[in-house]
Amino acid sequence: MANYLNFSTFEEANRSAANFTEVVPSQFTLPDPRSPGEEWLIKSKFSDNNERHGSGNSVTLAPTGYNFNFNGNVLRIIDTPVIGDTGGSGEDRKNFDQILLYLQQHKDLHGLIIIVKGNDNRKTLFFKYCITELLTHLHRSVVQNIVFCFTNSQVAPGSIGPGEGYKVMKSFLEEDISSVGIKLKPGRNAFFIENDAYRFLVAKNQGYPWSEIQEFLYKHSWNHSVAEIERMFSHISSLTPHRLDATISLNNARKIVIELSEPIVLLSQEIEKNLDEIKKAQQLLEHGANTRENLAAFLETTITDLVKKPNQVPQLVCKADCCIERIYVEGEGEKINYKTVCHRPCFCLIWTDIIGKCWATNEF
Repeated sequence: MANYLNFSTFEEANRSAANFTEVVPSQFTLPDPRSPGEEWLIKSKFSDNNERHGSGNSVTLAPTGYNFNFNGNVLRIIDTPVIGDTGGSGEDRKNFDQILLYLQQHKDLHGLIIIVKGNDNRKTLFFKYCITELLTHLHRSVVQNIVFCFTNSQVAPGSIGPGEGYKVMKSFLEEDISSVGIKLKPGRNAFFIENDAYRFLVAKNQGYPWSEIQEFLYKHSWNHSVAEIERMFSHISSLTPHRLDATISLNNARKIVIELSEPIVLLSQEIEKNLDEIKKAQQLLEHGANTRENLAAFLETTITDLVKKPNQVPQLVCKADCCIERIYVEGEGEKINYKTVCHRPCFCLIWTDIIGKCWATNEF
């Protein structure tokens, strides 16, 4: 996308191929015309510790923002780790935590671009997992800001548009998860590009020999993709921004519920055990001899109690009089219970060292 935004025509990009913008390293192979059956590895000279290649690994490791000029405005694109990381669901949870932590630096999100391969016609369990996992972490109101960008969308030589991947995604959204309310429509929330032209220019810059016919086809591909990217970002610019505090609050609540689930289960189990012990003691008392010596044995019974431990998760609390509770503790005097939690977990101080920069204060 970076080069489609920087070079509006194929000719301009071709003249500047040596100065291509590579915000993310890339590598791919092409047939080697010098040695039939062999492959020619095309690899970026640019490297980034935030990216990885090889062994089936996913690429982006942590969210990173890039700024571009678009129609007189600064367009900030946030590149994020993929969903369905090769490291498994545990890595996906870490990736989502990183993304949400990064988004806490911003108030609004104008668009959420889901990149899908346009030639993938498989509606697998993995495919469903990726989409549903994404929507699980988003507030429902962000639906209007979601757009789909289909890559590898050349359906025939010189023809770029909706392919099998679009049909599969449309069927999935409208049949499998229709309650979400996303309906795909080309030009509104579905856009189609072809990245072969970018690969053409990167390979050409490294001495790969292309034919004139191939260059003609890639020229059409580049110009189409540029126009489609411009339409996509123009559409996103026209949307009402999504307030990120809604999504962040949703995920904070979700995390709290998950964190509380285990102690609640333990508490319920201990309550049941205590009730059983009390019932046993009652039965023994009812059937025991009513002598002073025997009754003395029932004066005490053993129950299990839970011990409260300090929570190590950072949180932002309010100190205003209306938001606290003053409690008198015998032998210790007055204690303050900060009962109003504004943001938990709150890692904003890690980024800023200034409480006023937390989104919960509405001064971000």
